[in-house]
Amino acid sequence: YTLSPTFFMRVRGYGSAAGQTADLTRPITQSPGYATFQDICFDVVMDTTLGWDFTPPIVATNQDEGASTNLYITVTNLSNGSTNGSVTLQYAPIAGFKGQF
Repeated sequence: YTLSPTFFMRVRGYGSAAGQTADLTRPITQSPGYATFQDICFDVVMDTTLGWDFTPPIVATNQDEGASTNLYITVTNLSNGSTNGSVTLQYAPIAGFKGQF
């Protein structure tokens, strides 16, 4: 479970498009509200290093209706000036089986 960006950035992952939209205006200096459901899977600020290992790994789910592998991501450029770049998210999906707990 790693993030590998090509420039300094903030990367936020969400379980739904609605959760992503609701969180768009939250500044980098503000954490999500305490004991509230924000549908945020992760919020990582990489302003001193170009990489992030999720240790321990995060467990997150997609909140779309029906089975879906979508992950909604918002990227904020923290480098000076405008630049084209990318971020790679490596993960291992967890298989879920109906009726197993």
